[in-house]
Amino acid sequence: VGEHGFQPAAGAGVNLAFGAGWLELFGEVPYAVPHPEVCSSGTADALAAAFGPPADAPRRIDAGIIHVLHEAESDGHCHLPRAELAERARRLLGADADDRIDELAARGRLVIEGDRVFDPVMHAIETRLARHVRALTDDEPRLRLGAIERPTGDLAPTDAQWAVLRAVLERRLAVLTGGPGTGKTMTMRALVDLLHAQRRTVRL
Repeated sequence: VGEHGFQPAAGAGVNLAFGAGWLELFGEVPYAVPHPEVCSSGTADALAAAFGPPADAPRRIDAGIIHVLHEAESDGHCHLPRAELAERARRLLGADADDRIDELAARGRLVIEGDRVFDPVMHAIETRLARHVRALTDDEPRLRLGAIERPTGDLAPTDAQWAVLRAVLERRLAVLTGGPGTGKTMTMRALVDLLHAQRRTVRL
């Protein structure tokens, strides 16, 4: 293994994490052992070439596709466009991966929606979250408050901030976005002050 760049000193940690048969696992299913746990990406690819199946073997391409998708998840992406997934996998594997995406989807290992490709677990999470958001947006407001007056003075909210405050108070779900300096913190402070004036508690 050393001739391919894997340092023997790292073996103890890998054995502890994955068991003594990790190299056999790596040979059978390349990229099954996450790169950071073993070595650099280039060294892991060298190990895959030395100990894994041929470059065009379906199981190698399948493992590479799933690896690419999981790497994207670690970067904060819930899915990848199909063309981007296929291109990333091609760069990693040196082989065309597009046909294998359909095969993995047919076997339930990927989910395809339009041009988007998901890991099944991530797709289930996103679907459940979407249902919950839809239920909140469709539901009647639950917060019962007395008369609310718009604050005045130096800390009075702008028209846009007041619209946000009303949305939060009158709906089950509101989303506040904006770049730095647009007044998100000021809006939240005004919201908390309004609710405290109504003798309500707030959790942030």
